[in-house]
Amino acid sequence: MTSELSRGQQRSTARRVVAADRTLISYALVGWWMNPEVPENAEAVDSGAGSISISIGLGLAVLAEAVALHLILWKWHPAGAIIHGLLALWALLWILGDLNGLRLRSSYVDGNRLVLRQGLRWQIEVPLDGLKARRAEPDDLDHRSPDRLDLAVGDGPTHVLELDGDITAHGLFRDRRVREVAVRFETPAALNILRDDSINC
Repeated sequence: MTSELSRGQQRSTARRVVAADRTLISYALVGWWMNPEVPENAEAVDSGAGSISISIGLGLAVLAEAVALHLILWKWHPAGAIIHGLLALWALLWILGDLNGLRLRSSYVDGNRLVLRQGLRWQIEVPLDGLKARRAEPDDLDHRSPDRLDLAVGDGPTHVLELDGDITAHGLFRDRRVREVAVRFETPAALNILRDDSINC
């Protein structure tokens, strides 16, 4: 029974990896012509600038390393240089897909529902009723907990949202049950969420 469950989990993980690969590649190739994925009557919350900057920096670093190593390998092992170039191209497509996901899939408020997204990486739908928000403290910068989803990047979270019970966060490769979400709210649209009468601050 245990071995069957293990094989089932392995197959499920493999399917999610394949699906993630297809999604990232498609966003990399056609994401430049896609419209932001926010419902028509929803209010977008643009809080992913830090993630976008990190993705751009990572992409430039991979590109520079790929060119330099390709030139070195080509002199000594052309076949190895070609394989390395294909792997670098695949990595760049993943980074571009992730970048377009961050650009197109911002968080938003839709009625009494707050949909927090980190591009294609994570998405969690949070009811505004019963939601508690507090200012992030220094301990939150290094805090890692299986009950917390960290959507803040760069300088760390500005707020921690305490959920009314466990909620499933859907990730690109796996799902998690969480009780808190660490976010970085800096834009006026994001800060307006915390002024909602249904949120306890």
